[in-house]
Amino acid sequence: MILMTSRSIPNQAQALHLGAAMVLLCPACSPRQPSDEVDIADAAQAARDAIGNHRDTSSSAPQAPVQSSPARPQSPAGSAVRTDPLPPPGPAGRGAALPDDEDRKSAATTLRGYFRLIGERRYKEAWDLWDRDGAASGMSREAFAQSFAKYRSFEAEIGSPGRVDAGAGQRYVTFPVTAAGTLHDGSPFTMAGPVTLHRTGPIDGATERQRSWRIHESGLRPRPARSDTADQIFVRYRCENGTEFAARFDNRTNTAVISLPSISVQLEGQPVGSGIHYAGHGYDLRGKGDRATFSRPRFAPTECRALS
Repeated sequence: MILMTSRSIPNQAQALHLGAAMVLLCPACSPRQPSDEVDIADAAQAARDAIGNHRDTSSSAPQAPVQSSPARPQSPAGSAVRTDPLPPPGPAGRGAALPDDEDRKSAATTLRGYFRLIGERRYKEAWDLWDRDGAASGMSREAFAQSFAKYRSFEAEIGSPGRVDAGAGQRYVTFPVTAAGTLHDGSPFTMAGPVTLHRTGPIDGATERQRSWRIHESGLRPRPARSDTADQIFVRYRCENGTEFAARFDNRTNTAVISLPSISVQLEGQPVGSGIHYAGHGYDLRGKGDRATFSRPRFAPTECRALS
């Protein structure tokens, strides 16, 4: 006979089931003796009676509450369940505020692209980079292109920008710029001044174009071209009729002194749209770049060229 108490195994139901199994199985697994034969039907009935008695006595006893873990949500087939917290969302894409350094780099890229278009004579595309759909340039697209027609070459050097000024949802940054090159008549030019760019900040309703940097204002102003003799320039000419002479151009007095083998004469500067024109005492010198036409008393006009 097998004695089982409620204290021997924590779970009484499990104990009864185990006891019944032992009653059924042990006779079969132990060495059988003729005197130890067991009626299996009687043993099974005894096990059922024991289980029934347990249910009758346990139904009236208070049951301890069973704590269960909350059910874990099932993930879709083939996917992994992420247990670590998700990172907070980053700044919104196109409307996000850029760090100051990145904002300045973006403005510098726009400004370099603007002057590159000027140097490539793509003036109408450069006009499109002005603020307020080009209106900030103060000119129409056609007039803007015409204003650059006098340049043979145009290059710009961009300095370090100041800080990005922000207020009322707007952004401004200013760059020092120096531009240099040559006119179509070969004359050099230099300009310098500040160029300010503008864009709209990350505010509702702003278009992609408004959030992009555009030319807001240009303070580029002509200044004298740098040379070893800024006030006076010396040029020697050789003409087709064999004449050679030297010319000293004085920018302070707007005069030119022509020196021939037998005479020197001072000529006065004359109004001219482009190039040079000096005249006086029957002498005349006019031209563009390294070519000029020279006239003097008793001689026919002749074409001349500056010697390098």
